[in-house]
Amino acid sequence: MKKYLLILLTLCPFFSYSQFSEALLNKIRYATDEYYIARDTLMITGSPTLPCLDIMINGRGPYRFLIDLGSNVLNFKRSVVEDAGMDVIVDRARGDIAVARSLQIGESVFLSVHGAVYDELDVDGVLGFNLIGKSNFVMDYPNMKFAFISTPDAEPDSSWLSYELLERMPYLRSKVGQKEVLINFDTGAAGNLYFPMHWKDSLHFQATIAKGKVMYNNQTGYAQTYTGQLTENVYFGKQLIPSPKIVLDPDIEDVFVGSAFLKDFKLTFIPSQKLVKMDEK
Repeated sequence: MKKYLLILLTLCPFFSYSQFSEALLNKIRYATDEYYIARDTLMITGSPTLPCLDIMINGRGPYRFLIDLGSNVLNFKRSVVEDAGMDVIVDRARGDIAVARSLQIGESVFLSVHGAVYDELDVDGVLGFNLIGKSNFVMDYPNMKFAFISTPDAEPDSSWLSYELLERMPYLRSKVGQKEVLINFDTGAAGNLYFPMHWKDSLHFQATIAKGKVMYNNQTGYAQTYTGQLTENVYFGKQLIPSPKIVLDPDIEDVFVGSAFLKDFKLTFIPSQKLVKMDEK
């Protein structure tokens, strides 16, 4: 991984799910509708560019799961599925579908949790926004803490930003130069800024773009990425990113910021109002 392994299996999770019933698709899309949220604070494990939580599945663990707001489904590593005694309900060549009878994040408990299974992940699994966003929450990068909260300390004011949900993931209305775009909070991406390769000719670079890493993901195989530095400034919401270095990837369709940029912020989300606050530390 190669965050790219995670990017595409999470952004495009239903590439080959057309044979599933609508009822099963909804269970995968929304993870679960049976849960109890406790208002507590957990330490973020891993690193600022690979933020994880240690969780329990079916009373076993702990397992280290990536906090990925750029994912709209849960993903489980096959070895975890087997170790935790999860039930595989769909056996597919390109990734099974499994159910955890219980998934516990701190004192919060989620029941009958559906997700996709993959043989190779650099973490034990992925917690998508479809699960995390069932409560107000804080992702405090500088202090490496995650919390489910009831209400913010103060009523939302003009410092809060409205975000949009696309495929159950949060995007901020932003700008690349003078062009208005939607940019995703992709906490699961280790880097700074990622753009689809097909945007290449519409962007302005300070020099010729160069080959980056060859990445692999479970959905599309290997992909050659490119890197370059923009002449344009990028605004992510109200945050200025001056002439950023970016990654161009042929296998993505959206623009997103990763944890290399987000690690300086305390992010507070109120999903019921589609509001987020970005406090820079």
